Amino acid sequence: MSNYIVTPEQVERVFQQEDIEFVKRYREIYGNYPTYRGLQLSGHTVGEVYPEHPKKNLKWSTYVGKLGKLFTPLVMLASKEKDEELADFKNRGNRYKSLDNKYLFQSKLAAFTYNIFVLENVAKEMELESRKFFSRCGKIPDFIWENKKMVIEVAGMESDNYLSKLESAKTCFSNLGYKVVILDSRLFERANKFADYYLYVCNIFGFEPKKEVLEAPYKYLGFTQLMKKDLQKYIDDNIGRYNELDRKGQYNLNKYIQQLYGINVRQYKNKMGIKRYAKSKSKQHIIDFKKENPQMSNQEIANYFGVSKNTIQTATSGMPGRKF
Repeated sequence: MSNYIVTPEQVERVFQQEDIEFVKRYREIYGNYPTYRGLQLSGHTVGEVYPEHPKKNLKWSTYVGKLGKLFTPLVMLASKEKDEELADFKNRGNRYKSLDNKYLFQSKLAAFTYNIFVLENVAKEMELESRKFFSRCGKIPDFIWENKKMVIEVAGMESDNYLSKLESAKTCFSNLGYKVVILDSRLFERANKFADYYLYVCNIFGFEPKKEVLEAPYKYLGFTQLMKKDLQKYIDDNIGRYNELDRKGQYNLNKYIQQLYGINVRQYKNKMGIKRYAKSKSKQHIIDFKKENPQMSNQEIANYFGVSKNTIQTATSGMPGRKF
């Protein structure tokens, strides 16, 4: 069922231009259109995106709450004004973007799969989440490749209910004359083996693997600029205290580094010049070092001490000298 309760034309009459402008500026800053859930979970303010907005002091969560169900058609209208109208945009917390900026996906490997289709110049032949078989098969597949009479599902969920529905739908699709391809992404995603997943997809569809994807598959996972910023902050805050983290914290740190850079913690530390074992440094020690080395950036000082950049920024806030 559609999430729209009003048309874009009605939105244009309801909202001031600054609300549309907020969405367009968000797009320019972060490289993707905002999602309801993404704004809900953030502590940023409207003014960080649009300083002249009359509601500039509101947090994004409050702002999107006031927009309510009008949010989705507002995004549609803003994208239409920029000649980037989003195809089948849905307010479901989708957050991984396609290379052609037409879609947002809930799953990074669903986004990766579509982006592979973009690279192979077949994305335009794909129907995404079409409901045309829903009444007969009870399933909305991820992709339908009508030219190939093929139904494609990226299987990432593991519940018995999901798998039984998928198996039933597979039989139904087959009876309708479609070849069913189920891409089992679970093992690849859990182990962050994105290059292996790429080879797996290429092998199934007969695509010639591209060197640039094999060398940096994480660039095609659909991360938005905002997501990259949040993941990088987690890395900066925790890379210098890896041995102090619990198992979950170490797992997350490894996962985020691998997703953004395709390397592990040890390799990342070597790349950034961070000492393997960090010793605790007092705030005053950091301040004194900054005074003696004003031309060193916060990241360079963080690397020197083997701590996060955020630690240096906090300790030296307001001090003269180079920041970046």
